Amino acid sequence: MQRAWNKYGEAAFAFEVIEEIPLDKRLMIEREQFWMDAFEVVENGYNICPIAESRLGAKWDHPQTPEEREKRSVALRGKTKSKEHNEKVSRALRGRPFTEQRRQNIISALAKEDPNAKQERYKKLAQALRGRVSPMRGKTYSAEVRERMAQAHRGKPWTEKQRAARGLITGS
Repeated sequence: MQRAWNKYGEAAFAFEVIEEIPLDKRLMIEREQFWMDAFEVVENGYNICPIAESRLGAKWDHPQTPEEREKRSVALRGKTKSKEHNEKVSRALRGRPFTEQRRQNIISALAKEDPNAKQERYKKLAQALRGRVSPMRGKTYSAEVRERMAQAHRGKPWTEKQRAARGLITGS
């Protein structure tokens, strides 16, 4: 609608009150549907949803063909989102658990990854975290927490890295 406004100007549009009704959600939806049908707003207007208060039947709700997906992909290529947009999306998704499918996709992608890429990723992460103060700085675990942690690790063998850090592995 904004593009049409920019293209045709204010004179091409009319904003009018066509009916006044009491503030009753059920009635408002019912009357919105009546006027949507009367003006055929999906076919002749700017609505993409044919049903008031629902996305059911919206133009993009059908499964897209590969040709449609490719056409949208080409149209969106090269367009980058603003830093503010990316941060907003990141905040919205933070803390959301991964679905099993997403988890499998990540595992699959990492398995195919070049071994050197993993080292590069770790280097970038280390660089990004450099200079940050640990959230545990100046804090200690309670005796109860230390005991639970010790209990969780009992009976598990040390990794080569842990053994080397404790001087238990000597160079051959």
